[in-house]
Amino acid sequence: MAVKRALALAGAMITLIGGALGTAAATPSASASPKLINWAKWQPLQGVFDLGLQRDGAGLIAEGTELLFTISPPGTIAAINTGSSYQGVPGFEAYFAVSAGEPAAGTCRFQPGGIYVINPRASKQVLEVDPNTGQPLLFATVPGVDSLNGISFDSGGSFGDHPLLVTGPGGGLTVVAAIDCHGAVTVITDKAPRMEGGISVAPDTFGAHAGELITTDEISGDIIGITPSGATSTLVNLAHPAGGDLGVESSGFVPRGFLKNGGFAYLADRGTANNPHPGTDSILRLTSAQLAAAGVLEGDLVTATEGGGSTVDVTCAATCSLRLIAAGPPTGHIEGHVVFLTNQPGQAPAAETPPSPTTRRFNPAGLGLAGIVILLAAVLLVVRARRAA
Repeated sequence: MAVKRALALAGAMITLIGGALGTAAATPSASASPKLINWAKWQPLQGVFDLGLQRDGAGLIAEGTELLFTISPPGTIAAINTGSSYQGVPGFEAYFAVSAGEPAAGTCRFQPGGIYVINPRASKQVLEVDPNTGQPLLFATVPGVDSLNGISFDSGGSFGDHPLLVTGPGGGLTVVAAIDCHGAVTVITDKAPRMEGGISVAPDTFGAHAGELITTDEISGDIIGITPSGATSTLVNLAHPAGGDLGVESSGFVPRGFLKNGGFAYLADRGTANNPHPGTDSILRLTSAQLAAAGVLEGDLVTATEGGGSTVDVTCAATCSLRLIAAGPPTGHIEGHVVFLTNQPGQAPAAETPPSPTTRRFNPAGLGLAGIVILLAAVLLVVRARRAA
């Protein structure tokens, strides 16, 4: 009789384990919000048209009218300025990229925190700007281009010891070139389609296009990938809006840890007189919580249009797809890169939405341990009952 009772109790415990596992497995994951989120104005900055990250993600670098600036996470803006500091040219799109010490492997690496900017007075050149003094030095001259219109670092290593990537028109097509830490230039291709703007390199989680340089063409709406060997392909197309000063312009990849630790995504909205989208001369931002609620994942590509900041989330596996997730100011004139600033250790997540009291969160490790404990207890009951018999 004792054995039967013990077996019955053990069966109930095992049923409990199965029911708990079944409930956890059936819990649906959060779906993307059908409602568009909106980029919010954060800090005003005259002429702002590109953004980057300070060394070790301590804050932002911004380029506005003629000057480079540092911006702290709370929003304090300070010019990087000395008597001989970098000076831009009003109206020229001198995009820049900030080094994190690329390449990760190799004997020659870029200066961590160094700012590399398209020379506004000689647009076939790249300048190296000291992040502390603003002192500019000629770093590289790119052959075969009429000008330069895109710049980015490859932090994943796909492009080897030439991680500074630049694009520019030449001969009716586009030249894509790679530069090493000495300023030596290698042309990857001189036959790429039209492209410009906030180019970026895909992480190793970006499906069939992992490690490629991802660029945009505002005229056609194409989002384009270029491999280290120079092969090009169209990932997806955002047909509307498309055209000069309208179509896809800015891009950036959601970094690892951004959604987990919290942070903000940033865009430059440049004041542009006599334009249907005159801009707001401000830095825009979204919270990590807003992006997560819209279904954006770490490793996704976030791309915004120049006219109005219509923002899409691009995912790639064997093929690529896009979803419209956000809108900018109706008058917005978006330029440069999409930049993600992740909270530093010790900082609170950025306006994260607390879980609903009715939402159950599945912890497979904790549930598995609890199941083992219950199962062992059931076995022990059976053994004791048999001994007693």
